[in-house]
Order: sequence, then C-alpha cells, then structure tokens
Amino acid sequence: VQIENNSRLALVCHFQNNGDAIVPGQQSTSVFLRNFVFDDNRTHDQSLVSISLFKEGAFSTAPINIPLHESGIFAWRTVASSLKDSRRFSGPFVVVKVS
Repeated sequence: VQIENNSRLALVCHFQNNGDAIVPGQQSTSVFLRNFVFDDNRTHDQSLVSISLFKEGAFSTAPINIPLHESGIFAWRTVASSLKDSRRFSGPFVVVKVS
C-alpha cells in the first residue's frame, strides 16, 4: 500500500490485524500488508484502514474507516477534537484514493 500525506499534519493509519503506520506531513511511505488477502469470505472490517490526522499537542481528528476492497476516490470532512479542552470543530478535508 502506498500512502501519501500531502497535508502538514501527521497521518495515522491503523490496518486491521497489521498494526499502525504514522506518516509525517508532506511525506509518503509504503506499507506491506503481510497475510492480507482480498477475500469475499472475510468480514468487511478486516479489510479496512482507519485514518486520522493530528497536530502534536493541539488536536486530532476522529478516525475515518476506508474500505480497501473498493477502488475509488473518497472524500470526507473530518471532525477535530482539541487536546487541550476537548472542544470539537470541523477539521480538514481528507481525500483518499484506493486502487
């Protein structure tokens, strides 16, 4: 899986049963998903990646679940929570391409 983070925020990707990847702002990385098979018999939550953005000491966004078994371009407006006082506010847009 190729991950590009075009924002200035850190990107956290949590792959079901395969751990986490943190991609700093303006960087990219490749993640090898060991034993990952696209199989119609697997439950959909086993082929999801959960992503969120954060700015250290300031805020983080609520996780967004992205299906890896569906090709396409997906876009969402995130919801951010302040790490200082738990206020919630509209966060940045996230655009994800799955191919």
